[in-house]
Amino acid sequence: MVSDNSKRRSGQRLPLALKILIIAAVTALMSVLALTAAVFAVARGSDSAASEKLCATMTERRFLLTGLFFTSSEINAADFYRPVREAEDYVIPGTLPVKSTEGTVFQGKGWSGKARVFGAGTVTPKLADGQVPGQFPASLGLEGGLTAVFRDDCLVYAGEGGEELYCVVACDGEGKLHIGGKTVAEIANSGYTWAVSADRVLVSVGKPCTGLGGEYDPRAAIGQTADGDTVIFCAQSASVYPCGITFDEAAAIMYGLGCVNAAALSPAGALKIGGENTVYVGGKTAYTILLAGREAE
Repeated sequence: MVSDNSKRRSGQRLPLALKILIIAAVTALMSVLALTAAVFAVARGSDSAASEKLCATMTERRFLLTGLFFTSSEINAADFYRPVREAEDYVIPGTLPVKSTEGTVFQGKGWSGKARVFGAGTVTPKLADGQVPGQFPASLGLEGGLTAVFRDDCLVYAGEGGEELYCVVACDGEGKLHIGGKTVAEIANSGYTWAVSADRVLVSVGKPCTGLGGEYDPRAAIGQTADGDTVIFCAQSASVYPCGITFDEAAAIMYGLGCVNAAALSPAGALKIGGENTVYVGGKTAYTILLAGREAE
């Protein structure tokens, strides 16, 4: 005969499913606490460069708890935008393979990417709405929310207008790229076949820009060499953190590929070469830069 105490203990036992749920909840809580401690260690640690990049990443991605790890002055310093600035006389590329040739796969800490070079006189860039089928030799998808888009002799969208300068990549009828700050009137009346707002100028008149800030994120860039070749580059995340490259790293790559002018764009969807996804960064494509021509030999 089972004693009354045994019956009571049996009745008080938790169901297996509830036990598993409790264990999972405790494990998740411990993981969150460990992650919070790791983020705090980077944020308040002795490595100021790592702390600044983490702050920029959290600020630009609008993490709700950024204020727990950084002061308001640190957040304000990380959240800046430099659409037009003069390039420095030097660049510090670190360990980036800035001497790579076209077609080379780039690898770095937390990212991977590819670059393609299209020969001068063989490529005609175009701008189209949304994702385009792969009949073009290359296409680079861009996300929505762009400040200025000019296509088919029509300024699709602009901000304040007037004398305000917009950082844009614009293409004239001869396929030459024009990169820098321009007003709405200049965009609409300069004979461009298309123009799209850019995140940062990376290389200007043969000089790489530095101190561009920015978070770790998937990046895309377009530029031209002194010989008129068109260069496109796209990098995707390869780890949880760092999860991409900074604007300075993008500038180093474009400069290393020989660009005399280059700008960073906000990628979405995929960079396609020959109809196949070369680099996929996710997100919904709002606009697509098309390259109709052939790769440099």
